[in-house]
Amino acid sequence: MTVGLYLSDPARDSIRTTSAVHFAGRYRLIDFTLSNLVNSGIFRIGIVLGSKYQSLVSHLGSGKDWDLARKSGGITFFPPYLEDMNEPYPEFERGSNALHRALLALAGSKIENVLIVDGAIAYSMDYRPLIEQHESTQADVTAVYSNRNLLPSEAQLVFAPDLDSRTGRINHINYGISVQAMSGVAAKSEHSVLLNTFVIRKSVLMRLLASSTRTDMRSFIRYTLAPAVRTIRVLPFEFTGYSAQVLNTDTFFVRNMEMLSPKSRNALFKGAGSVYTAVRDSSPTNYSTYANIKNCIVADGCKIEGTAENCVIFRNVHVAPGAEVRNCVLQTGTEIMRNAKLDWCVTDKNVIITDGKTLVGAVNYPLYINDGTII
Repeated sequence: MTVGLYLSDPARDSIRTTSAVHFAGRYRLIDFTLSNLVNSGIFRIGIVLGSKYQSLVSHLGSGKDWDLARKSGGITFFPPYLEDMNEPYPEFERGSNALHRALLALAGSKIENVLIVDGAIAYSMDYRPLIEQHESTQADVTAVYSNRNLLPSEAQLVFAPDLDSRTGRINHINYGISVQAMSGVAAKSEHSVLLNTFVIRKSVLMRLLASSTRTDMRSFIRYTLAPAVRTIRVLPFEFTGYSAQVLNTDTFFVRNMEMLSPKSRNALFKGAGSVYTAVRDSSPTNYSTYANIKNCIVADGCKIEGTAENCVIFRNVHVAPGAEVRNCVLQTGTEIMRNAKLDWCVTDKNVIITDGKTLVGAVNYPLYINDGTII
C-alpha cells in the first residue's frame, strides 16, 4: 500500500512560488500533482505545508473537486507549528516538524511505501508503473528523472542525478548544472534532472528523517536524501513526457508562455489523465465587438474589450477599450485601462495599469509587476 505525501515548496528566489501559484490560465501547480495521484488510484494524501499556506488551503477546500472529500483517506494537512520550533523564526519556513509529524502519523499504519512529490512542477504522469518498478526491484528509493532542456536561470536550482550505467543506480545527486555546461552548443542539449518525485520505503524514510532537521522539499533532497545515496539503494525511473518546473519569475513566465504552443499544451493536458481544479462557477468571459484576440489562453470571468496577442490571461482580468497587451502573463484581478500598452510583462494579482501607460519588457527579461501595484 502506498500513500502520497505532497510537500508544499518553500518560497523560492524572486517569485512568491508556492504550490498555489497560478499556471496555464485557470490552474494552480498543485492541481497537476493531485490529479496525478487521483488518476493513479492514490486517495490517501498528506500535504506538508510551508509558511504562507492560506492561499493553498483556500484553493483545496475539502478536496471535493479532486474526489478527495472522503470519510476514509482524502487530504490531511500538516502545517508547521511555531511553538514546536527551537530555532529562530526563519527556520519556521522549513517545515521540518510538519514533515516529521506526517511520518509519525504513518508510523503505526500498514503502509509500506511513501510517494513524495514536489509542489513546483506541472506534469502528467501515471504513478502506477513507478510504484510497480519500486516494488519489483525492492529498491530503498526510486527517483523520477527527466531528460530536458534547461533555462540558464533554472540550471543552478535543479537536482541532477549521476546515473551509473554499470549498476543502474544513482550514485550521487548534484545540486545545479554548471554554468559551463549551459553555455554555447551545450545550452541546446538535454540534461538529466530530477522531478523531485520519489517512492521511498517508509522504514528508510523514517530512518533518514531521524537524522535530519532540514526537511522541506528542497532541503530534503539536498541535506537528507543526497548524503545518504551511497548508503541506500536508489534506482532511477525515467519520465519521458512534458514537465514545467517553476522556480523563479523567469521560469514562471517561460513555462506559462509555453502553454500557447499546442504541442506543449497537449503534452501536459492530454497525458496520463484529466487535470482537475477548483470550480469557481464564474461567468463566461465577455468579448466586446471591438476585441481583437490572437493566440491567447483566457480563463473565465474576464472582460476583453481591447487587443490581446500571445497572452496567458487568468480569471477576472479586464482589458479596456483601446488597451493592448502582447506577450504577457496577466494574473487574477489585473485591470488594464484604456489605451494602456503592455509588451513582455507579467502582472501579479490585482495589478492596475491606468489610462495611457506603456510598459515594455524584453523576451529574455520580462517586466514583473508586483501584487496590488497601481501604475
